[in-house]
Amino acid sequence: MSIMDVKVDKVSSGKEEIDASSSVKKRRSFFDYVYDLKEELKKVTWTSRAELFFSTKMVVLSAFVFGFSVYFVDLCVKGLLETIKKTLHFIFG
Repeated sequence: MSIMDVKVDKVSSGKEEIDASSSVKKRRSFFDYVYDLKEELKKVTWTSRAELFFSTKMVVLSAFVFGFSVYFVDLCVKGLLETIKKTLHFIFG
């Protein structure tokens, strides 16, 4: 007896058992799916072109500001550590 010979009579899904033959739903055609998809896309509120460009500029600008901020803090910490190193080297030789 192989795995392919096993017949499933009932499927257990948590609380209740479902007959495997009744769980197969009628499949809708691809064209019904595309029609429903078009109908749902008509309901979507799309952003305007100007709003999209403004949002994109803000994201790019924010990324640059954040990047330069991290770079500036890194330079400050590096300078502070170099100063401490030189001071300790001067004191202890």
